[in-house]
Amino acid sequence: MLFFLKEEKQCDEIQEDTFGVNIHSLLQNVFFLNDTIGEFSKQKINTMFVKLHKGDTGDNLYEEIKLVSEPFIRSQLLKLYNELVPNKKLKDEIDELKDELKKIKKQINDKDKN
Repeated sequence: MLFFLKEEKQCDEIQEDTFGVNIHSLLQNVFFLNDTIGEFSKQKINTMFVKLHKGDTGDNLYEEIKLVSEPFIRSQLLKLYNELVPNKKLKDEIDELKDELKKIKKQINDKDKN
């Protein structure tokens, strides 16, 4: 049995079925929490989402994402990350091929001049 408090007094009027209820909702009701995540964690996670939306996968971003314990948030971050990584690798390969093509063209031009 759970008792809810309202203004520091037991409130019997609230009837809520708690079997299988989302723990975050329960904690918000019982402990009057506005958020179920710490401010530091929220800022770090928001920063990760901002980076990903800007297309920045950074050096340690994947490792930071793996540290997120909440499965839904981690899965959403990983989904965004994985969408970007193949595109980034492809772009890097294209850039490398362009550089190689420039070198080959330069070599051909140098041979034609001689």
